[in-house]
Amino acid sequence: MGLILLILGVDGAGTGIGKTGWLTAIRDGISGTTVFERIHWAALVLLGTAILRTALTFAQRYLAVGLRVDITARLQARMLAQLHRLPLGYLQAQRSGAWTAMLINQSREVGNVLEAAVLMPASFIATLTYLLFSWLISWQLTLLAMVPLVAILALARPWASLRLRRISHEVQRQLREVSGMVQEHIAMTRLLRAFNREAWSQENFVFAQELLKKQEFRFGMMMAMSRPLFELFGVAGFSLLILGDAYLIEGTDAERLGRIVAFLVIASRLLTPVSQIVQFLGHYARAMPSVRAIMDFNSDSVRLAMADGQQQLEDFSKGIHVDDVSFSYGVDQPPVLRNISLWIPRGRTIAIVGASGSGKSSLVNLLLRLYDPVEGSIYLDGRNLRDLEIASWRARIAVVGQEIPIFHGTIRENLRLVRSEATDAEIVEACQQAQAHEFIMALPNGYDTSLLEHGGRLSGGQRQRISLARAFLTRCEVLILDEATSELDLMTEHAILATLAHYGQDRTVVMIAHRLATVVDSDCIFVMEGGRIVEQGSHLQLLALGGLYHRMVRGQRVSDCKSAE
Repeated sequence: MGLILLILGVDGAGTGIGKTGWLTAIRDGISGTTVFERIHWAALVLLGTAILRTALTFAQRYLAVGLRVDITARLQARMLAQLHRLPLGYLQAQRSGAWTAMLINQSREVGNVLEAAVLMPASFIATLTYLLFSWLISWQLTLLAMVPLVAILALARPWASLRLRRISHEVQRQLREVSGMVQEHIAMTRLLRAFNREAWSQENFVFAQELLKKQEFRFGMMMAMSRPLFELFGVAGFSLLILGDAYLIEGTDAERLGRIVAFLVIASRLLTPVSQIVQFLGHYARAMPSVRAIMDFNSDSVRLAMADGQQQLEDFSKGIHVDDVSFSYGVDQPPVLRNISLWIPRGRTIAIVGASGSGKSSLVNLLLRLYDPVEGSIYLDGRNLRDLEIASWRARIAVVGQEIPIFHGTIRENLRLVRSEATDAEIVEACQQAQAHEFIMALPNGYDTSLLEHGGRLSGGQRQRISLARAFLTRCEVLILDEATSELDLMTEHAILATLAHYGQDRTVVMIAHRLATVVDSDCIFVMEGGRIVEQGSHLQLLALGGLYHRMVRGQRVSDCKSAE
């Protein structure tokens, strides 16, 4: 702006701008031109400056936005991969919504501050350029105008930065709480309605939301105060500038007025980049808790992630040996498995039975290597499970558990989750084995019927048969059934058990069941109590012992078991 004024001849009276050598040279060079020529040059300089500034601003924004979206996407993908490698106990220690908030919201905070950081060099360069320009005009006035700014930065900024970090930390913590509550209450909608607890859910959410609103308001007010305070101290700087020029700097009134006008022009240009720097500091303070949380998560993922073995499981022909294994879910938790030893031969069907809490599912978790034993080891054909690549082992296993994962999508898409290359014929065959084909074909669109998340349109038995079909589709070598038929009627259950008898001829099947009628034909039954194996043998052998299994059979009044008894 000062250069445009100089070209137009506004400074021709010697008001002070032209005191600088290079500005004097420009003024002398245009002194012989006409007014119209000066207007043309001023217009060209103004247009050229605007075009250059627009191009640079667009390029800067392009790079900043590109960096933000790329870094955010990479960070989210990396965090999700780390979540898959962490122990289940670590993940279950917090609400699943808290992990969602970290994965989505906090990673976006990091991306936003990176975008702002890319824009900062231009603001710093502009600030330094205007300060240099003002210094060339009068270094005394420049120092005088900087006094209020230095004062606010030295005195107020440390306090404000600390407050912003604390409030931002509370905002992020409460945001994770609200996200977790929303996810939980949506998942429990059926239960809340059944017990008429919708009002309770709403009250809890509103209370948590109020806490978040208070923290967000505090942070917003502190950010809102930054610009007015900056302008206030800017006006104070202008006042000192005027007083200083009047009392400290010698010269004519015209020269003094020229210097003040020049400084006011520079100050108007300086306000924008400096305010951008102040806003960046606010973004930085807001993002720091997210940055620390993600750094802590990365550190935990390196420290706690289960070590992957180096050996490929190329052949599995003998069986699984669980050797004197003990396990607990934490150093301060009581053991759930104590000195477990068992042998599961390849191609056999074994069953694990016992009361709830006896350790059956925990043993399955160890077989899947979702956890590692605290003591003892598990061997596959004589090789320690810890030494094998986790993926190469899990590729040979299929699990049908008590929790039945159904994703939003068609039935066909849900089945292909385990084998994306499965043909339609293979899908139909697996569903026929799981007694699911008939009810699927009765649906409006058959295998292309869309399912809601968690299988909301299906009954419990239908979801269980979809899960069984998915397991059959994997063509696995080891099939683990954890209460896999608990939701089925007796006729369907008997049909599936007959399929399993044929299916398990060349596969290893591990069955966990409360209903003993489903395990009577197993090659070996292991009876668990209090985290230990207290009995083992075939159905008839265990009945002959007259121990815990015999009492369980009598308690259930299982017809198949009575006839055998």
